[in-house]
Amino acid sequence: MRRPGLLLALGLTFAAPARAQEPDDLLARQLAAVVRDFRLPPPQRVEAARTLGRLGPRAAPAVPELAEQLLRLRGAELEALQEAVIDALGQIGSPARGALPAVARAAGRSTDIDLAIKRAKTTILASSDSQDVAALTKQLQNTDPSYRLRAAKALGALGPAARFAVPDLTAALRDADADVRRAAVAALQLIVPDAPPSEAVVRAIAD
Repeated sequence: MRRPGLLLALGLTFAAPARAQEPDDLLARQLAAVVRDFRLPPPQRVEAARTLGRLGPRAAPAVPELAEQLLRLRGAELEALQEAVIDALGQIGSPARGALPAVARAAGRSTDIDLAIKRAKTTILASSDSQDVAALTKQLQNTDPSYRLRAAKALGALGPAARFAVPDLTAALRDADADVRRAAVAALQLIVPDAPPSEAVVRAIAD
């Protein structure tokens, strides 16, 4: 007879699409519980982790549990599970940014795991930066100059990753607030450091 825990795992991992109407956070936590349950066969735990990855950012509530499990998992027999957890964190993207220290500590366990870490870190950081840039670019249009100033400074801190904000920062060179204009100039110099100063930048500096 199969154990109840295994039946629960099978129901959660293979019937996830049928439960799509459930709140995503509940489903994510249930799948994370399967990943955590050492009594279950590793293949079922691996499938639960892969299902979390397929949920993408909607699996954000599972991130703390996945990070904790990654720190605890050891041994070659659980290598597939470790790799699946790392890949899931990568697919979750920006919400998994806080798990990067746990991901980094898994380095050196195997070549496959190191490759998974590289994939996950690239995806997590890229998604985080793109979301940050989009939000900050929108903030450049805020009616409050203090918000526009903070946005320009934050975009500059992102460096070349904020290159998609260059047109909006160029427009900010004509901002009514002098501090915002100065911050826009500084941000552009950090984002595209090798580009010659444009006429708009020179005019803003002169003003």
